[in-house]
Amino acid sequence: MNTLEFNFYVFPKNEFVKIRDNFAPYIFTHKEMSNIWAIVDTLCLAENSEHDNLIYPMLLRMLYGCGLRINEALTLHKTDINLENGVITVNKAKNNITRIVPMSETLTDYCRNYAKKMTFNMKIEGHFYPAPDTQKYKSKTILNNFRRILLKAGIISSESVHPRIHDLRHTFAVHSLEKMVSQGQDIYSALPMLQTYMGHRDIISTEQYLRLSSDTYGIIINSTAEMYQGVFPEVNEDERI
Repeated sequence: MNTLEFNFYVFPKNEFVKIRDNFAPYIFTHKEMSNIWAIVDTLCLAENSEHDNLIYPMLLRMLYGCGLRINEALTLHKTDINLENGVITVNKAKNNITRIVPMSETLTDYCRNYAKKMTFNMKIEGHFYPAPDTQKYKSKTILNNFRRILLKAGIISSESVHPRIHDLRHTFAVHSLEKMVSQGQDIYSALPMLQTYMGHRDIISTEQYLRLSSDTYGIIINSTAEMYQGVFPEVNEDERI
């Protein structure tokens, strides 16, 4: 309207009240993750894919163990994974960020065994998680089978909407923070490390991933208790008036 020479007030974009998203991701417990491994390691998912029994255990472990987004994992090529050093290169992911993701020793060993069973030549291009037609798997296919795994593991019912496969990334963030704090890592230095590892542009994005379970909350509170000793002095009974 202003361009047509009508005098209208334009409310500044940065002054609008931000509506907070009250969506809460599902954080899997350690017990639930153990149930998932027990099911996925013995589950036959599809008759038309001879490699599903290898791909799904590997894929879910990588999503949980590295906090990858589902499309980051599905677009991985064999040449993106260094099995000697246990390092994944995630090329031009969200926000056009390329990052290096180190794996744990156990996950690296699992990757090596997976590559051996899939008879991969890791120096040749090709999807690390090939669909039956050798192309990239569709994330919807993975999600549908993931829900079947959760159903078998007793984590959801047939009417459940949650969890999503992206919740494995949220769970990775919470469990990683829990582990670092339990090992004595300062929480304020742990968050920036998580930010870099997960490929976030700022610390706020990482904080949004963290939903503390009751067990984790207790660990974090105990780890920071010494920081606040003496800040609020004890009050004697006769001083409370």
